[in-house]
Amino acid sequence: MGVFDNFFDLGGDSLLANRVVTRLAEATGRDVGVGDLWRHATVAQLAGLLRERELPRLAGAVAEAGPGESTQAGDLPLSAGQRQIWLAERLRPGTAAYHVPILLELRGPLDVAALRRALIAVTERHAELRARFPSRPDGPVRLIAPEAGDPLTVIEAGPRDEALRDLVQEARRPFDLEAGPLTRAVLGRIADDHHILLWVAHHLVVDGVSLGIILGDLAEAYWATPIRPASGSYEEYVRATAARRDRALGHRWEQLAGLSPLELSADRPTPPVRSLAGAVVSTLLDEELTRQLRASARTSGTSLFVTLLSAYAAALSRHSGRDEFGIGTFAGDRPGTRWDRLVGMCVDTVVLRADLTGNPSLAEIRRRLHIDVADALNNRDIPFDRLVAEVGGRRDPARHPLFQVSFGYQSRPWTAGATLAGVNVSPLPVDLCTAKYDVQVDAIDHGETIELRAEYSTDLFDEATVVSLMNSTTKLLAAAVSDPDRPFTTIPLTAAPRERPPAPRASSGCLHQGFEQQAKAAPHRMAVTDGRRSLKYGELNAAANQLARRLRRHGVGPEEKVLLHLERSVEAVVAMLAVLKAGGAYVPVDTTHPASRIETVAAAAGVRAVISDAVQRSGPDWGDLPVLRPTALARPDETDLDIEVHPANLAYVIYTSGSTGTPKGVAIEHRQVTRLFPACARWLEMSDRDVWSVTHSFAFDVSVWEVWGALLHGGRVVVVPDIERRDPARLCRFLALHGVTILSQTPSAFSGLLAAPPADLARAAWFLRAVVFAGEALDFAALTPWTSRFGVDRPALINMYGITEITVHGTAYRITRHDLDHPRRLIGEPLPDLEVRVVG
Repeated sequence: MGVFDNFFDLGGDSLLANRVVTRLAEATGRDVGVGDLWRHATVAQLAGLLRERELPRLAGAVAEAGPGESTQAGDLPLSAGQRQIWLAERLRPGTAAYHVPILLELRGPLDVAALRRALIAVTERHAELRARFPSRPDGPVRLIAPEAGDPLTVIEAGPRDEALRDLVQEARRPFDLEAGPLTRAVLGRIADDHHILLWVAHHLVVDGVSLGIILGDLAEAYWATPIRPASGSYEEYVRATAARRDRALGHRWEQLAGLSPLELSADRPTPPVRSLAGAVVSTLLDEELTRQLRASARTSGTSLFVTLLSAYAAALSRHSGRDEFGIGTFAGDRPGTRWDRLVGMCVDTVVLRADLTGNPSLAEIRRRLHIDVADALNNRDIPFDRLVAEVGGRRDPARHPLFQVSFGYQSRPWTAGATLAGVNVSPLPVDLCTAKYDVQVDAIDHGETIELRAEYSTDLFDEATVVSLMNSTTKLLAAAVSDPDRPFTTIPLTAAPRERPPAPRASSGCLHQGFEQQAKAAPHRMAVTDGRRSLKYGELNAAANQLARRLRRHGVGPEEKVLLHLERSVEAVVAMLAVLKAGGAYVPVDTTHPASRIETVAAAAGVRAVISDAVQRSGPDWGDLPVLRPTALARPDETDLDIEVHPANLAYVIYTSGSTGTPKGVAIEHRQVTRLFPACARWLEMSDRDVWSVTHSFAFDVSVWEVWGALLHGGRVVVVPDIERRDPARLCRFLALHGVTILSQTPSAFSGLLAAPPADLARAAWFLRAVVFAGEALDFAALTPWTSRFGVDRPALINMYGITEITVHGTAYRITRHDLDHPRRLIGEPLPDLEVRVVG
């Protein structure tokens, strides 16, 4: 590098800039920030800057330490970044949003014992991997376990796709921050020479740089090579950065004052309390555009990061109509070579002010952002929570403070793979189905191409909306290299505004065929969740196809019945679809019923097979019946089965107690269910935006209304776990968390729901557009505690009456304000394809 060569012209980026300034500060004893390099990008310019500064070197703020990290057993302070994550986790406990997973496919003769020893050695070497975070009266503290336990669990996995699904679910399983450990590893054995390894940690103890260190050390330890020690400890890092923060220069908050929340054009209103549910879409820039962007960044004297960021900011402005807003980004913070090999949470949250006032060109946007990035990096020492307080941002459970969108740049050397003594290692993507912000875009630099990976809140956006935003970003990136001086609002993005395609109407054929139409139309739309795991339409379709083929091998076909003995879970919905796809009819039973009743139902129905998730220690005796375990493990290339099933074939058999108390089976055909929903359209229009809760037993026919009302219209099924539906407060919070819009209740269950705390009840009511009563006589006067707060219009209150034999509902009545003033009990009019006869 010559004295007058520009750092960014030579390919410098944010990560390299951080390394340069830390080494420069150590070598010269002057205080140098990344923002200084941003503004003084040549050696000559930096030399002039350094002559003006005579500050002591930062590294002198802490004492020199010997090799290795401290294993102090007492309470230790958290870093500023850890405090921020700990608080976010406490506000949304049990989420996987702050999990950092590594998923590796291993092909070759793996030595499992050596892998176990290597994982233990890595955990022993890096103290933060043994940290936990108990609460004290004054707040959380860090505690380091003196020894590493055995972090590896080995499981016998099924086929590759099943193993991947199981391990991704394991990556989502919450950590106990207080008890620890905050890392775990699971090895799925597919064959002797084929394994998949999951290693997952909480973000409290690792960051992105840590992953490369951990994988490198794991490879060395697997080869029985001593791991290189870290020269500095995390405790020293916390003290050093705290001292630096105490003397942070400038007042960054002045640059951010007046920022208001960025309101992108969302598909749903912002809920009062937003969940962290999310999804991911990805766009790959082609090689030619990637090459042009690198060249454009060099010639403009800025970084590729800022070049990409400027197009993203312009796209956000075009989609929101705002010309000033905040964008969050994340800067690695290892201030000195002593912390180069430090494993821990060493990341600062930085807030940028995107200023697009005056209809600037993309070149001007890039210039403005280059200056703001430099200023933000020089003042990043202010902890984010202090910055929020100074700017005056208030904590809002529906929004992240100061910024709602973020942008990051990642270059992961470990993604190229590695070798463990003859074992080929290939990294695999992991989608945790979470989103910390409205939209978070990461530019992942693969060398010849750049991937734009958008993680978005499914509380707010449909996939098509985020895809449109990414397409706009790509078009603006192309314009940044072809026409950089053109005003950004004049650059054409799309041929016409996006219009939402109408949801396919419920099929007049078979239930599973109507669902397959929806899966084909929108495979990436969320289909079903139980709070622990979720499946999109394409995934649910493929999982059901897989199980249906297993049922076919056991002789299931038209008019053959399959007993469903399943807990309240995603798997129960998979099983229902699978039975129908195989041509059969499902017979649901309540797992809480006595074994003798369940055996009676199985015998009376003459079932061909059983699908059960029960561990066979006690319970029903299935005799010689084949018992299949359910699966939500999809094969991506599974196709729909070609089975001749007619609308007049049986779809399900539900057993009621009957007038004598002896179980009595009611057999329902496909056509009787598919006509139900168009018949109810006068009282309740259903769409792909609806989220249906399943609060009833699958052995009760109201569950048919709840499940198929969603799946035949492209909506989402939310299976409410037993622990949630039995407690009014928990149920309300669960409904609000998942944004349930259509709630079905028996009047007695709804009366119990009204006992929930008012704030919890209000959160649930905010999302609802309809409450449907069924199963019992409804006394309108009993609704007063609800209607006095929420009225009768939003949500609508609909009383439906019916019996199992006529397929759930036979009459419907929408309750009005007049009904509340003159309390009465009305069941309404018959559905248009039914008759009601009153027999005297």
